[in-house]
Amino acid sequence: MSSKKNRGQSRPHPHTSPARPTATDVTEPRPALLEPEPQVTDADQQRAEATGKPLTVTVRGIDVALDPEALSSWEFLEAVTLSQSGDMTAFYSVVTSLLGDSRDKVLDTLRDPDTGRVPLDAVGAVMTELLEAANLGN
Repeated sequence: MSSKKNRGQSRPHPHTSPARPTATDVTEPRPALLEPEPQVTDADQQRAEATGKPLTVTVRGIDVALDPEALSSWEFLEAVTLSQSGDMTAFYSVVTSLLGDSRDKVLDTLRDPDTGRVPLDAVGAVMTELLEAANLGN
């Protein structure tokens, strides 16, 4: 058996990490990729909870009135937690709780004109937009 080494060919050592990026390798994020500012501030949330008046958030051109009591309920927290685990029944509860009377209007805007169906991924995207706009996604 020969014990020749591969001379002139360098292989990275399996325990070494790749080179760190230099300042010239790092680019600034594009503004389009930045998250939008929430429409609702912490002060707005506190005021709504104190007065019981709904928070109004605009998503995809539709005004959605959010009930502060529903948002601060155990049931809502539980539904959000379960829906993040893939429980579709809980996801339905989140959609119903968040959209309230605006539910049908929002779902109709998401409806595929060819099939007449509302795609689940579109509903999920709107729910994410709504939570972020309402400053509830953190």
